[in-house]
Amino acid sequence: HMKVSQGFKPFLALCWALEEVKALLDIMAAEATPPQGNTRSWHQYAEFRTVAFKVRSHSSATHNLLNAPVPFAYFHMLKLTLLFSLIIISYSLVELLEGEYLLCSVVFLLTSLVMVGLCEIAIAMSDPFGEDISDFKLDLFLASVYDNTVAILLDDRPTTTHQGLPDGMYCPLDEQNVRLHQGGDLLIDRSETPRRSGLNVAGTMGGDASSSCNEGKTRPQALPSGSTPIRLTTPAAIGAAIAALTPRKVAR
Repeated sequence: HMKVSQGFKPFLALCWALEEVKALLDIMAAEATPPQGNTRSWHQYAEFRTVAFKVRSHSSATHNLLNAPVPFAYFHMLKLTLLFSLIIISYSLVELLEGEYLLCSVVFLLTSLVMVGLCEIAIAMSDPFGEDISDFKLDLFLASVYDNTVAILLDDRPTTTHQGLPDGMYCPLDEQNVRLHQGGDLLIDRSETPRRSGLNVAGTMGGDASSSCNEGKTRPQALPSGSTPIRLTTPAAIGAAIAALTPRKVAR
């Protein structure tokens, strides 16, 4: 189909991708419990379509740049300027070397080769998407992008909101009021208190003394029953304690 199509081929591939996305969203909406309406599916489809239009705009811009070569008048002027510069250099060498014709010829030959070579390099660099050895390896770039995309789509790692986290880490989206880090790094009371009451943290820095943070004059709230002071012995735990001591905004 791609070879037979007479239109803009990158846009055809994007249309196929959008059709696959729409079909998958319809299947997910039908299999959801309870079944979802088309409102959410169309919202997600609109986001994919926006990204597809952005890709199409970039592809069109690249295509237009490749189809707009250097104007012939500029190229002709470049050649004339180069020829005029070489003529001036030839007379200057004869005067500078005081009639040493053999040496003048060798120096002028090398100068001409360098100047003409620079001109040819500029012409070659004007089209980096050709088939030369020094051009961009677009097939390798696209193959790498394809492999990375497939690897990301096949990744079935569960979200961190349903699985335990490593030591020294916590999920900020968790709505539990009290969270105890696995590994015993820090015990934080995240109960919904007014902003002036602060957050309570129990810990020790090289000893068994406990500390608490309270911005206002109110009495600090006690930790849940059964909790014990925790030692802050790791940088991750210390960083988590500092983050816990920062007052957060409470919805009123």
